[in-house]
Amino acid sequence: MLRLDRANGQVAFCSSHAAGWACQAVPEERAALEKEIARLQGEVAGLQDKVASLQKEIAALRAPPPPPAQPPAEPAPRSDSHGGLKMPSEADMARARAAIVDAWRRVMEMIANLQRDIMRKAPTPDRTTL
Repeated sequence: MLRLDRANGQVAFCSSHAAGWACQAVPEERAALEKEIARLQGEVAGLQDKVASLQKEIAALRAPPPPPAQPPAEPAPRSDSHGGLKMPSEADMARARAAIVDAWRRVMEMIANLQRDIMRKAPTPDRTTL
């Protein structure tokens, strides 16, 4: 026999045993289903938020890049009191000279290394066929 509790709606299955009647609560699938539905609804809401944030990131990545910043205005050439261009200082000339000498030295080293590599790779003449 089934017993229904009118106060809370719970159902119990009652049966006769040697010691008398015993009732066992029938597991309520509805409560378990409602609990699972609530859990899944929370999960869906979280996933929808994540999808929305990912869509915003994708839109930001697809947006055209901002226009390049305006290049800084070229500085006005230094001038002396007479309105002409100011000549570079001795220190400026020394730095330029040192840079040119260093570049020339490196070019010459590269040429020398190339010549050595070519000489190493060149076949040696066979001295027995003279």
